[in-house]
Amino acid sequence: IRDSATSNSQIETIDLRTTINKNKWSEKIENADSILICFPLYADHVPGVLKEFIEKLGHNSLIAKKLGWFCHCGFPESIHLEVVERYLIKTSGRLGADLTGVIKKGGSEGLRLMPDKMNKKFFNDLYLFGNDLADENPFDKKRAEKLTRIRKYSAVSIILMHTLNFFGLTNFYWN
Repeated sequence: IRDSATSNSQIETIDLRTTINKNKWSEKIENADSILICFPLYADHVPGVLKEFIEKLGHNSLIAKKLGWFCHCGFPESIHLEVVERYLIKTSGRLGADLTGVIKKGGSEGLRLMPDKMNKKFFNDLYLFGNDLADENPFDKKRAEKLTRIRKYSAVSIILMHTLNFFGLTNFYWN
C-alpha cells in the first residue's frame, strides 16, 4: 500500500493471514493510492483469505487507485498462472481500480532451496520493481517479464526433464 496522504512514499504491508482486525484492511485501502497485492497460487487459484478480502472490498471500492498483482507458484512454468491472471484483470475492473499489471512468477518454491547468491538477481529485480511502484513510476513491463521467468518449457527442456525423471534425478525434493 502506498499512502497519498503523506508527502513522501510510505510503504506499508498487510499480512492477511495474521491480521486479526479485518476492518483495518478496508481502512488502509481507503487511504492508499497505490496497491500491490502479492499472493501464492493455492489449489490452482487465489487463497481463500484473499478472496474474502476482495469480497469485503466490494464493487467499485478502488476507483482511482492503482492496483498491481504479484502471483507466484511452485510450478516452474508461469503458464499455470494465466487463468488466475484473467481473473485478476476482471476483478480489478469490478473493483474500479486502475490496473497497473500482473506479474506471474513460476518456480518460487525453488527459491528457498537455492543459495542466496543464486537468487540475488531475482531479488534485486524485485526490489527495483517495488521501488519503481513506490516512486509512482509506471508498471515496468520489461522488468515484470524478467521476474516472470519461464512461461512454458520448450520441447527440448521437456525431453531433458523426462530423461532426468527416468533416472530418478528429479526425486530429490518432491518424492
